[in-house]
Amino acid sequence: MTINAASNKTSLNNRIWRTKGARFNAYRRLEKKNSALTFITAFSSIHLLAIAILQLSNLVTLSDDQSKLLNFISITISIIILAYSLFEGGKEHGLKSERHHLCGIELDRCYSKLQHITEGDTSELIKLTEDYNDVTEKYLLNHDTVDDEFFQLQYPSDFPNMHSSGFFNVLKVNFFYSHYDKVKAALFAVLPLLLTIKIIWG
Repeated sequence: MTINAASNKTSLNNRIWRTKGARFNAYRRLEKKNSALTFITAFSSIHLLAIAILQLSNLVTLSDDQSKLLNFISITISIIILAYSLFEGGKEHGLKSERHHLCGIELDRCYSKLQHITEGDTSELIKLTEDYNDVTEKYLLNHDTVDDEFFQLQYPSDFPNMHSSGFFNVLKVNFFYSHYDKVKAALFAVLPLLLTIKIIWG
């Protein structure tokens, strides 16, 4: 075994481990993004239905001005549903999520094989490197930077530079990976609802 051979295995090990981790993170992030899209569409549709029922029934007495404002809210919500669905739905988050997941699974197989290869087995290392390249080329879809940055945060002992990059940078990575889509979905859903409540009972 030579130092160069050991270095080659370590380098390949880190590449596969880090890439598969980022791909799995991308899978989870896009799943949450897709769930947020479904939530906004469903919640806003229920909101529209509730407004229609209130206007057609006698459950609440509405003035002409209130009815006009509710009509405006209904149109606004309809535009939000249409625009958001077209914008986010066109990005095919569900399909991309699935492909990242499949890529991560195949890379995990490569990673498992690598653990059984000795540092001196150069031919097997070369073959596995080719397998790794084949997998990444097969799924012509790269993860986002935030997926890799969040992976680094998951392993602080292996990536001390990320954890020492500053409190606000760590906070930013955590927010955009874990909470951004939830906050956006909540705003799209809750703000029109609060406005509707204020019009009716405010």
